Amino acid sequence: MAPAIVSRATKSLALAAIRIYQRVVSPYKGYACAYRVHTGKASCSNLGLRAIQRYGLARGLGVLRMRFAQCAGAHRDHAPARTAVRHQEGGYCDLACDGVSCDALSCLGEGLECGPCEFPGGEGTDARRKRRRGATGSSGS
Repeated sequence: MAPAIVSRATKSLALAAIRIYQRVVSPYKGYACAYRVHTGKASCSNLGLRAIQRYGLARGLGVLRMRFAQCAGAHRDHAPARTAVRHQEGGYCDLACDGVSCDALSCLGEGLECGPCEFPGGEGTDARRKRRRGATGSSGS
């Protein structure tokens, strides 16, 4: 095949992939392009589509790479701070076994109640963190 045919075929394939993404994936992913949200300009996929149509695949992907960097910067600057809730969202509970030395497995296996499940992140989590810091000798900051 001639290089021009291959170039047109890869360009068409890239444009088709972007259009499929815009119509099938993007409406259902649950979030929008950070650059578009914070600047009001075209989204990354829309810019990529136009850049590849106008400049060709290689140069269009270069333009798109620069936009992805700007979009990542907009996300870092404007995204809400993430909190440490991953453990809480995982369905794990801290058993409040205050003064009772029982293993979590033995509590569950024998039907003993070591206290209520503290959700989210009750005293059990804080006490365990303090014990860990004290054992390692770190100041925590």
